[in-house]
This record gives sequence, structure tokens and C-alpha cells, in this order.
Amino acid sequence: MKIIIVVGMPGSGKDEFLKISKKFGLEVIKMGDVIRNEMIKRNLQITPEQLPKFASEEREKNGMGIWAKRTIPYLTEKNSVIEGIRGDAELNIFKHNFGGNLDIVCIFSTPKTRYDRMKKRERRDDPSKIDDFVDRDQRELRYGIGNVIAMSDYIIVNEGTLDDMEKASERLIRNIIMDVE
Repeated sequence: MKIIIVVGMPGSGKDEFLKISKKFGLEVIKMGDVIRNEMIKRNLQITPEQLPKFASEEREKNGMGIWAKRTIPYLTEKNSVIEGIRGDAELNIFKHNFGGNLDIVCIFSTPKTRYDRMKKRERRDDPSKIDDFVDRDQRELRYGIGNVIAMSDYIIVNEGTLDDMEKASERLIRNIIMDVE
């Protein structure tokens, strides 16, 4: 079983990588869904404001690796992609559990490209103002996402077209999966 951790700043193109991963039959696990499931279990309201607040509170109470620990039971024996890792503590938990079967893929886009994409896609939790965008990036960096990006085994620079991103993702996934087979 191969585990691919996909990491990148908001708006970098991680969801596009996940779409391609599914085409290759990889199981996709979003840590944000793990957080949502936990909120549902506790009968908590899920809003764009409450989700990060709840995730942070759980990290404060249970340690920075809590969401990695809660993600592991979602994995099966299939090759999988995990999206949503935020820092060293989570990465260390995945490394401890999967060791050499783990690869980290960073999807990189410049802040300008990411902000422009986020304005176009209009998700409920996307910032509408540049100050909110910067604040969100700073929150992600405080969690330690930059350290995970620095530890990446592979980087896809996503500054071109969607077709460019799809081709780069396909090539990389093929190479990673071929290492397993």
C-alpha cells in the first residue's frame, strides 16, 4: 500500500491532483472531511468559521497530531492520497505509521495565482479580500504547513493551464504507483 500526502497552500491546485488520483483508482481522504465527521458526531454546526475553530481547539486539547491520528482509521489497504495535512506533528504520525510507503507531493502556486483562482472559484470559505487571504495563509503557516512543503519528495509547479496540471499530475502519480507495483 502506498500513501501519498498532497500538500500546498490554499488555492494551489490540490483538488485537481485529487481528481487525477481518483482516475488512477487511488482512494482519496480529505482531512477536512475527517474534521467534519467529528463535528457531526458531536452535533456541532459546520460553518466556514466553525470548522477551523473546532480543528484548532482539538489541536490545543489533544496535540497537533490529532487529525492525523483520526485520519488513519479511514485508510484501507488501497493506495491512497491524503489531503489536508497542516504540520510536522501530523507528518510524523503518518511517517511513523507508513514509513517508506509514504510520499509527499507539494502543489505549488504563487500567492497571486492562488488568490486569483480563489476569487474565481467562489467557495464559501474562500477569502474575498486580500487581507483575509493573507490572514488565511498566515494561519496555515503557523500550523507548520511550510515545514511539510519543505519535506516534499515531489513538487508540481501549478502556474500554467489546467491541462498542464493534469498532465504533470498523471506523470507523477504513474511514477509513484509504478514504484509500488
